[in-house]
Amino acid sequence: YMLMKIFSFLKSLIKKICLVFGALTIVALIVGIFVISGNNQSTEIKNNSYLEIDLSENYAENSQTSLLDDFIGYEKPSFLQLIKCIEFASVDSKIKGLVVKADALTIDLAQTQELSNVMENFKKTGKKIYVFSRGFGNLGQGNREYYIASFADKIYMQPHSFIGLTG
Repeated sequence: YMLMKIFSFLKSLIKKICLVFGALTIVALIVGIFVISGNNQSTEIKNNSYLEIDLSENYAENSQTSLLDDFIGYEKPSFLQLIKCIEFASVDSKIKGLVVKADALTIDLAQTQELSNVMENFKKTGKKIYVFSRGFGNLGQGNREYYIASFADKIYMQPHSFIGLTG
């Protein structure tokens, strides 16, 4: 008889635990749906806009997101997405120009070459390119930054900035 009471109590306890976990799972799914649906807002591009890119950010060759990033809708842009974005901006009539922050490039030499080709094509459309920088490297490490800046219509630098070029 005592064994039956213990078994009945455990069965009741397991049911309650399953109900609590089930309810929490349902609540988590509902919250997740609201978070994901809230992040799917598109941004309207207004007339005379400028595309701004920061080349000090890491741009992986391919998109690298974690499961959490996918869940909340955050995606780090890949280098390919950066290139495609500039190509799109070159044909978008609402985009007036390109603003590039070129302090410390995180892209490699091959990516620098590819980016320069895209910037050259962007410039051929008649749109302006402006580069902002706090310096082009130290001790001869600024060749990639300067190479990207050479495609700009104007380069803006802070006074007393370093320009470290090799060659």
